[in-house]
Amino acid sequence: MMSNKNIVIIDEDLKEIIPGYMKHRDEDLQKIPKLLEEKDFKSLKTIGHQLKGSGGYGFDFFTDLGKRMEDAALKMDAGLIEAQMKEFAYFLATVEIVYETID
Repeated sequence: MMSNKNIVIIDEDLKEIIPGYMKHRDEDLQKIPKLLEEKDFKSLKTIGHQLKGSGGYGFDFFTDLGKRMEDAALKMDAGLIEAQMKEFAYFLATVEIVYETID
């Protein structure tokens, strides 16, 4: 049976900051529908850029999604961003963070 969870392994040293980090990702997701409605591709590009840069904690998904969202915003492709928003929502709903000591 396949798991519906997206497991992300994070260094235990980051345990204190990850809940806040994830709250900010949820806030990013909540902004996207309004920005799409307003056709604010500049702000959508900024969200994509920030996501792309924040993946260093072990969230490769955010690095990849951020790059694709930034590219879609540059092309003003609202349909693509809408699909990415659904991908983002699914990831946030299914992510399971596992803390481990990483040397």
